[in-house]
Amino acid sequence: MLFATLALLGNAAILDVIDEDSRSLDALIKELKNREIRRPGGEIVEECKSKPADIAFIIDDSRSIYGPDFIVGMGFIQSFVSIFQIGPQDVRIAAVTFGQIVIEHSAFGFEANNNKPEVLEALGRIEFEPQYGGRTYTDKAITYVRKNFFNRARPNVKKIAIVLTDGRSNNPSKTEAEADLLKSQDVDIIAIGVGDDADVRELHAIASNPDSVFQVKSYRALKNIIKSLGFITCRAASTAAPTTTTTPTTPTTTPTTTPTTTPTTTPTTTPTTTTTTTTTTPPPKAEPCDGQEIDFNFVFDPAQMGTGGTEDAIRFIKTVVSAEDLNNGKVRVGTITGPCPDTKGFHLNRYQNLPDILTHFDSYRTTEIYSLITDLRMEGFEPKNGGRPKARKVGVLFLRGKLSYPERAKIEAKLAKLSGIEIFIVDMGSLNHESVLEALASGKSSHILRASDSGEMIEMARTLVAHICKKKAGGSDC
Repeated sequence: MLFATLALLGNAAILDVIDEDSRSLDALIKELKNREIRRPGGEIVEECKSKPADIAFIIDDSRSIYGPDFIVGMGFIQSFVSIFQIGPQDVRIAAVTFGQIVIEHSAFGFEANNNKPEVLEALGRIEFEPQYGGRTYTDKAITYVRKNFFNRARPNVKKIAIVLTDGRSNNPSKTEAEADLLKSQDVDIIAIGVGDDADVRELHAIASNPDSVFQVKSYRALKNIIKSLGFITCRAASTAAPTTTTTPTTPTTTPTTTPTTTPTTTPTTTPTTTTTTTTTTPPPKAEPCDGQEIDFNFVFDPAQMGTGGTEDAIRFIKTVVSAEDLNNGKVRVGTITGPCPDTKGFHLNRYQNLPDILTHFDSYRTTEIYSLITDLRMEGFEPKNGGRPKARKVGVLFLRGKLSYPERAKIEAKLAKLSGIEIFIVDMGSLNHESVLEALASGKSSHILRASDSGEMIEMARTLVAHICKKKAGGSDC
């Protein structure tokens, strides 16, 4: 269990996560220590592209989906599949659509196609069929996949199902039960929800773990999660599947002594029964994120970000600190925030010309972040506030408005980096020049996360976790 104590420091709220005992991790989140899954730009490394896996897509084709959006969704799946090396000994793909029924006539299994062009062509033949989409029976589709796809999956190869849906199923309890049954057969499930009607609770019930849940605002936003989805899928495929070994025993000859008038030793053969011992080898255990000690400080100014921006930042922070890769009992989290906002209205007789009025409104969009970076450097990682001398120091700065004093911010960021603080920038549609962002961040583009709308914040949070966990403190950019 994680215990936390909250101590207030001026504008800083330092949250110390005390090392009590770590949560056990799902087999999906393993082997990060010895595996580099992604390179800059999200490229999947060769080891992952060809790692054998059987991946099945379960695609919502219900009537709530707009026809052109369905086509965009299928294009997303084709782009995702293109990442991998497809073949009988490599990655195999299956797919089925569903609505009020399972649409079997366009479905194809793992053995139907032997190479990437064939798989992409088969996916291209799947059409939007609203006549079958009066309801959303996700449970029936999961049952179909279990009985018709994964019953023909290869032994000792990782099995993965990816569910893409835009709404709540008509029978959530059956959907959850069928998902549990599929997971009990060593199938990892990834759930992708599209739009505001996707049921978050149901997505989590379907998925194997929280990191396997993706949410996007629209089908056109699916392109933004290809890299992270590839990372999660690749990580699952890189986790060893359970294997079985058979150890036979052979007949042995045991000498026995038979007393006679003249004692003699007569060898007799005593047969023993041949037995087969099946041993299930569990996946190798590895601590999440290499078991690193990491001290996080998240820096933002609610007065300048507004209610919506602050809510987005909080959602981002919650996603990061809830990630299983970081939930190892060795992570501490703090926040450094700006003061409460002043009321910046004005009366009718205050300004006499347009330039003065526009200047006033420009002040609403300015962020004096340099003083918060000073707090980050001077106070955020101090031992009295929970900082640990040997822990990796990570500062995450949220920017939404234009910096009032960019040169001061650059100087403070440089001093912070010289003191051993690694700085990430979350660019929430800010008005600042790219060179300013690169000067603030530790690794230029690799440490700048861009989110143009609220729906991308969770995706950017996952990207941050992925970067943190594949780069040790003091290491070079991956």
